[in-house]
Amino acid sequence: MIDKKLQEIAELVDKGIKLCLAEKYEEALSSYFKALEIDQNNVHVLNSIAGSFFPIGKYDEALKFCKKVLEIDPDNMIGLIGMGNILAAQKNYDEAIKNLDKALKLEPNNLTPYFLKVKTLHDSGKYEDAANWYGEMLGDSKEHQPANKQVILAMAKLGKFEEAMNYCDRLLVTDPTNSKVKFAKIILGGIIDLMSEERCSKCGRLPKNHWKVGHPYENTGNVLETFIERASDREYC
Repeated sequence: MIDKKLQEIAELVDKGIKLCLAEKYEEALSSYFKALEIDQNNVHVLNSIAGSFFPIGKYDEALKFCKKVLEIDPDNMIGLIGMGNILAAQKNYDEAIKNLDKALKLEPNNLTPYFLKVKTLHDSGKYEDAANWYGEMLGDSKEHQPANKQVILAMAKLGKFEEAMNYCDRLLVTDPTNSKVKFAKIILGGIIDLMSEERCSKCGRLPKNHWKVGHPYENTGNVLETFIERASDREYC
């Protein structure tokens, strides 16, 4: 009888996963709730329900099921990561980081809570902390592309353009054809050039005076986007 119930739950969960992959989250939830009727304390089912509510923006419902998971199993890794992700989406950054820190304590080598913590720090405007955590997370690794991309943005927002350029180079080691990273590197190079105090050898002007619009990232929080928008305004000698 128990084996039959477990098989039925497994089939319903498998159906739910396939529906989620097809982005049919409401149908997936229907399948998961049928599984929950068989076993109300099945943490895999509870996590699956939370994971289906999240992408459709039903954060309160997702949070409720994550809490249920952690009531049953306080060290459940998926539950802790889920809590961190949901709380961050609700802009409850401090509580999100608490859950992600606990996940990191349980599994220090798991990159997922690392990445989510740094993203949360970045989203909360703590760019310096985010950049430091990226460095700790990545170490000498050049393979975690999402993290490298985030640290490029963090460094750029901190005005550390040369460090951002270095992370572009790291990404290009493993993905040399990445056109977006190549373009970001060109833009960063332009910003570094713009900030230089060395005068143009041809006309004697400072780099910033080659720009019709003046300082291209004045009074903006997004350096790269503004620079890209105005990149065509440069005057060449």
